[in-house]
Amino acid sequence: MKKNHLVIVAFLCLIVTIVALSVVVVILATKLSKNDNGSNPNQPNTTPVSQKSSTSFAPTIGTTSTSENWQQDACNENPTCSVPNWPTTLPVLTISLDGFRADYLQHGYTPSIQRLIDCGSHSPFMYSSYPSKTFPNHYSLVTGLHPESHGIVDNYMYDPVYNESFNMGTPDPKWWGGEPLWITAERNGLKSAVYFWPGSDKNISGSYPTYYKNYNQSVPFSERVDQIVQWLLLPSDKKPAYLGLYFDQPDTNGHRFGPDSIQVNDALLQVDSMVNLLLQELNNNQLMHCLNIIIVSDHGMQTLNHQIIALNQYFDTNQTQTFEGPVGRVMINSNAGINQSTIHEAFRCKNSSVFRSYTSGLDSPRRIHYTRNRRIGQVIVDSSAGYYVKGDATPSKEIGEHGYDFRLANMHALFVGYGPSFKRGYLAEQFQNIEIFELVSDLLALSYRPPNNGTAGSLRHLFGNSSYTDVQPPNTAQASCSTGDVTICGATITNAACSGQNGKLQLNSYATSRCVYEQCNALYDTDLAYPAAIQAVVVAGAAIQPFRQDVTFLFPYKNTTCQSVADQMNALHQKNMSLYSLAPFNADNAQNFLLQKVAMYDSFANAQWQWAINKTASYASQFNQLMVITGAAFDADNDGLADSRDLIRNQSIDGVAVPTHIYLILLRCDSGWSTDSTSCANASDAHAISFLIPNIPVPSICEGPDDYLYQYTAPVKDVEQLTGLQFFTDVAKWDIRNSLRLRIQINQNLW
Repeated sequence: MKKNHLVIVAFLCLIVTIVALSVVVVILATKLSKNDNGSNPNQPNTTPVSQKSSTSFAPTIGTTSTSENWQQDACNENPTCSVPNWPTTLPVLTISLDGFRADYLQHGYTPSIQRLIDCGSHSPFMYSSYPSKTFPNHYSLVTGLHPESHGIVDNYMYDPVYNESFNMGTPDPKWWGGEPLWITAERNGLKSAVYFWPGSDKNISGSYPTYYKNYNQSVPFSERVDQIVQWLLLPSDKKPAYLGLYFDQPDTNGHRFGPDSIQVNDALLQVDSMVNLLLQELNNNQLMHCLNIIIVSDHGMQTLNHQIIALNQYFDTNQTQTFEGPVGRVMINSNAGINQSTIHEAFRCKNSSVFRSYTSGLDSPRRIHYTRNRRIGQVIVDSSAGYYVKGDATPSKEIGEHGYDFRLANMHALFVGYGPSFKRGYLAEQFQNIEIFELVSDLLALSYRPPNNGTAGSLRHLFGNSSYTDVQPPNTAQASCSTGDVTICGATITNAACSGQNGKLQLNSYATSRCVYEQCNALYDTDLAYPAAIQAVVVAGAAIQPFRQDVTFLFPYKNTTCQSVADQMNALHQKNMSLYSLAPFNADNAQNFLLQKVAMYDSFANAQWQWAINKTASYASQFNQLMVITGAAFDADNDGLADSRDLIRNQSIDGVAVPTHIYLILLRCDSGWSTDSTSCANASDAHAISFLIPNIPVPSICEGPDDYLYQYTAPVKDVEQLTGLQFFTDVAKWDIRNSLRLRIQINQNLW
C-alpha cells in the first residue's frame, strides 16, 4: 500500500513538473515573439548574432491568430482606409531610427523595413545636414532649416550673447529657433503627437505638441509603439494629424561597439521588430492603409581609428573654448591675445590629408551652410573619416562616431516612405534631409508653411499623384541691353561683334537692373557693371583662350571714359587684382572680352579658377559637349544669401564690384542634346555639377586641384541663393520634376 502511494505521488509530481515546464515554455515563447529573444525592448540582446539560429532573423512580433500578417497586404496597389469618418487627409507618422546608416540595410537584419522599401518609396541614402550630429539633424528634419539657421549647431555649444552653454539636457527653449512640424501642424488647425524627438518637450515659440512625452530613455520601445497606435485610435476631434516617434538605436550600440559589431546587428533586429510590431498593430486595428509613414535616420556611423587631432598642438587653447568631435570648433575668448587668422594660419597645410580648417567666413564651403550663427565659433576643423578633434590628445572612449561631412558614405542616413500616398517599389535619387519638412507639409496639405531651406515640390515625385501647379517658375522675360555702340578701350580686337551661337539664356533674374546681351548670351548688371551670368557651349577640343588685360569694354549706359576705366584697373592692381574672363573658351573676341569684366585676385585666377577652367575643358572632352553657365556671386556677410546692392557697392574698389565667389554650372546630356544645344533631348538624362569657389587671396594651396574643387561643389540652389537667379526654368525645355532635381542635387563625387 505504501509502495502504491509512493507511485501515485511520483506520478503526480511528474504531472506537475510537465505542467510547470509547459508554462515556462509558453512564457519564453511569448517573450521571444514579442521581444527578440526575451531582451528588454529598450536594451538589445547582447547574445552574439553569430550564435543565434539562422531562422531567428525575421521577428514575428505582434502576429495573432485573429488577423493576417501585415506583410501579406503591404504591396496592395489600391490601398483604402476602411475606418468610418477617417480624415480625408491622412495622418503622417515620422519615425527616427537614430544612427541608422543607410548601408545597414545590407546587413540582412531588417526584413520589416525591407518590406516597406519593396512596397513603398526610398532613396539609396539621404544626406544629413552639417555637422552630422543628433540634435542638429533631428531638428533640421522637422524644421527644414540648416543648423546654422535653426540654431542647434551641435549637441554641445556655447552662446556668447547668452553667456550660457547648451547640452542635450538643457531645458531652456530659447536655444531652439525656427518652427518644427508639430507647431506648423497646430497653426494649420491640426493636432500633433510626438513620442520623443529633440525639441518636442520644449516650449518652442510658446507651444508644445498637442500630445508629447518628456524624454526618458528607459521607456520600452514597445510602449512607445503602443502609444502611437492609441493616439491614432482617438476620436476624430482629438486625433493627431502629425506624429513623431524616436528610437535611440542603433546609435547607442554604434557608439559603444562600432558600426560593424554584432551588437549593432542586434540593435537592427530590435528596431526592425518595432517596425514589425507597429505595422501589425496598425493592421490589427484596420489602420494600415490609413496613414503615411516616413522612416528616417539622422546620420550614419564611422569606426574611429583612435587618431586624435589635438588642437593644443597648434595654438594656445587656454585662450579659447574648444568643442570636440569629428568636426572641431574653436571660439576665441573676448580678451584673447590671438585671433581667427592666427589660429587658421597655424593649421595651414598641416596634415591636409587628415583635416581641413575653415574660418567661419568666405573660405567655408557654402554647401555645408555653417557660417551664419554666433554659436559656431571662428574656426572649424573638419577631420577625415575616423579621426577625432579634441582640445588635447586624450583618447576618445567611443568605438563609433558621427559628425563628419555628410558626403562621407558612412554618414549617409536612411529614408523610406510608405503609405497610400507613396509610389510602390519606387527608387528616388538621394536628397538632403532639409527636404523632409516640405514632404510632410505636402502630405498634410498644409496651407501655411514657415520659411525654410527646403524646396517646395522637390519630393512630390515620390507620390502616386503629383501636381506641380503651385511651384511653376515665374515666366520673367529679361529685358535686352541697350543696342548703343560699345566702346573698346585699350588694344584692338579682330571681331567686335558676338556671334550668338550659343542660344538663349536658360535662367530667370529678379533684379530689374539686369539685362541680356542676346548675341553674347550674357546677363549683365547695368547698375553694378558686372556679368551676372554667362552661357557658353563648350565642345571637345575647345581651346582655352588666354586671359588678356589689355582690352576692356566701355558700355553705353555708364557715364565713364576709357581713362576712368584705366584708373579702375590701376586701383585693382594695387589690391593684387585684375579683370579676368569667366568663360575663355570662345575665340569670338567680343564675347571673350565682354566676359572678362569680373574682378578676381590674381592668385585666385591663376590657381583655383584656372583649375576650374581646366576641369571644364577636361569634362568637355570626356562628354563631347557641355553647357556652361558662370558668373559672379556676392556673400560678404556670410549668410548664404545674395548681398544687398548697397553692401556690394561698399565692398567695391573704385566702383568695380568684387565678387566673393565665382560660380560655375556645368550641364551634360547623356542621351543627346536639343537642336539648339541649350537643353537635353531627354530631361531625365541631364546631369549638373556646380561650384561656388571663394574669390580670396590664398598664399598657398594645400590640396591638389580635384580635392580642392570637390570641397567647393555646391547644389545649383545654393548658387541661386547667392545670385538672385533661377536656373533650368524654361518649361518648354525642362519639366518641373527635372528642374527641381537638377537644382537640389548634391554631387557625391566629381564626374
